[in-house]
Amino acid sequence: MIYTTLKSLIGELNHHFKSKSNQGPSELFVLQKATNSSNKNLKNKIGVTLVNIQEDAFTSKNPVSFQTNSNPVSQNFQRALKLSVLFIPDFENYEEGLIFIDELLEFFQKNPIFNSNSNPEEGRILNQFRVQFCSLSLEQNYQLWTSLGIANCSSALFEIRVV
Repeated sequence: MIYTTLKSLIGELNHHFKSKSNQGPSELFVLQKATNSSNKNLKNKIGVTLVNIQEDAFTSKNPVSFQTNSNPVSQNFQRALKLSVLFIPDFENYEEGLIFIDELLEFFQKNPIFNSNSNPEEGRILNQFRVQFCSLSLEQNYQLWTSLGIANCSSALFEIRVV
């Protein structure tokens, strides 16, 4: 569920930003581990890093009701997750990275809800997820970067609620 959600989200972002501008890399967003070392293959891209997984207590405790054919309504307790995902631009031009963060914020404000592109024929269920910006205080931001063991840089943290 986690990998499918992140890959689906990255696919949506790459499609949107590629259609917005016919210039630049076809894969602007890449799933990567946050690291201090500079990877030449990731230059001028935005790294997407999973920094935390939590159970979404509200959604997990509320049953999902559904009806199958003519059978009575069933209740299914699904485990819902909150994924904290960090978007880290790695551009030679600092201003370009800030512009992409701004466009990313705007994109998620206009498009907060997504469906994953998983294939039900492969036994995977279709998941819906919601993306929202996560504000951190200066101290929380410092603690996040310290726990990752890397130097602080411009980035945006989003919470993804997966059902």
